[in-house]
Amino acid sequence: MGKNEIGLKIKTGKINIEIPTETVVNTKGEEIIIDIREADKDEVQETNELIIQLATGAEVVTKPLVVETNYSGRTELILPLEDIEIPENETERQEFLQSLMVFVQHSDGENKLERGELQYDKDGNITGISIWVDRFSTFTLIKNPNLLTTFEGKKSKSSNEVMANKIWKIRFNKSIASNDIDRKIIVLDHEGNIFNTVIEVIDKRVRVIPLSYYDCDETYYLIIYDNVSSSKGETLSNSICIEFRISGNPLQ
Repeated sequence: MGKNEIGLKIKTGKINIEIPTETVVNTKGEEIIIDIREADKDEVQETNELIIQLATGAEVVTKPLVVETNYSGRTELILPLEDIEIPENETERQEFLQSLMVFVQHSDGENKLERGELQYDKDGNITGISIWVDRFSTFTLIKNPNLLTTFEGKKSKSSNEVMANKIWKIRFNKSIASNDIDRKIIVLDHEGNIFNTVIEVIDKRVRVIPLSYYDCDETYYLIIYDNVSSSKGETLSNSICIEFRISGNPLQ
């Protein structure tokens, strides 16, 4: 496969794996071995304890999956969502989808939460959530109720207060892909709750438009996750969180 520059796609009922061409090439023709299994009782208990430590109040959505391979390299994993009960009420549905994350438990002791990207079929139905990895471990889909306390990345604070109808305008150095953008750029209130916004993408520019006024004298957080990607699939090196405060002067 490597010599013919062909990638590899593996679909199972538990997880889908897509190995890009460059990763296949780097195996230098060696046989690729992948073992996928559900975590055993002890592994489930260990994973649940780690999730509680990392994300207080998080709920496990799927049983942990252990993926073991004989290779390393950039690979896309897709956890299916067809069998997950997603709320029908639009508000509850959005809250549920915004809270979904993948807990990644590496064998070397590193544990992290990945935001992931929702996947859709040709009819617009949600089919899964994907993440990119360069090594394999244990993967668990969770519902994380507080995205603020579990944020990992660069933090900064706006030096000036902003008005209650503030529209954030972000300019990137490359054209931005709009797929799943409303999960990649979000606003949280001081308690870590999602504040409803509309995300507009126009080439290299993104506008974050609030659907209602922000509360005066309150603090909010604009989060730009590192899985924001260019139209060519390039991503940010770090997630960014900008703290901002709303002016005490109400809009007239």
